[in-house]
Amino acid sequence: MGSPSVTSENFMHDVLAGVTFLKSRSEIDSKKIGLIGHSEGGMIAPMAAARSKDIAFIVMLAGLGQRGEDVIYTQTDLIARASGTDAETIKHSVALARRVNAIVKSETDEQRIEQRINDDLAAYASTLSETQRKAFDPAASSVKTYMPMYKLPWYRYFIMFDPVPVLKKVKVPVLALNGELDLQVASKENLDLIATGLKEGKNRDFTVKAFPKLNHLFQTSKTGLPAEYMTIDETISPDVFNTISEWITKRTYGRKH
Repeated sequence: MGSPSVTSENFMHDVLAGVTFLKSRSEIDSKKIGLIGHSEGGMIAPMAAARSKDIAFIVMLAGLGQRGEDVIYTQTDLIARASGTDAETIKHSVALARRVNAIVKSETDEQRIEQRINDDLAAYASTLSETQRKAFDPAASSVKTYMPMYKLPWYRYFIMFDPVPVLKKVKVPVLALNGELDLQVASKENLDLIATGLKEGKNRDFTVKAFPKLNHLFQTSKTGLPAEYMTIDETISPDVFNTISEWITKRTYGRKH
């Protein structure tokens, strides 16, 4: 995530600087410069395309359609379920994520964020029975593990970000892909909202596609769990490469390769 003070908007300006550089190169066709972004990059690419007229197309790989905080809640639920976590602990995990985000959205002082979260954890725990505490403790431990992230301006920007208004402003061709086993950026929830945003913005050329058995990294997987990423030899499914290549070739050269 770079410097502690940066946000996705800073990264978007970096992208636009890169586009400006490419435009200055004589060997580059300045009318055929496109962006491919994965995950947060799939959130930044539409931001850049909505801001600049120099971008000819974008490819969103596991990009966002949900608001950032909703991505967190869905991700928390899906990963916990796939890991075999009991329903009571999942309930506490999602509830705590909502409480943490409410604090982060309303508080900008780093020390105050940590103090308020710790106070809230204690207050929440005090309302639980001994049996409920057993389910709550793993969720509370997870919150404390991620405390440094909660204090970053990057995190606040992310959870408050709503992609749909941005997508409505994107008029260039868009290819949005996701894996059906993506537990970090859920396929259906995000692709549906991406399509909605582009449609409402009257984008005339967009394609959304979900790939069976592919995880967040577009690897062929069994569970989709992040712990599985490093155990898979495949870096990215050839089907995804072929889809991207054919789509870009058709839009930049008017033909299939």
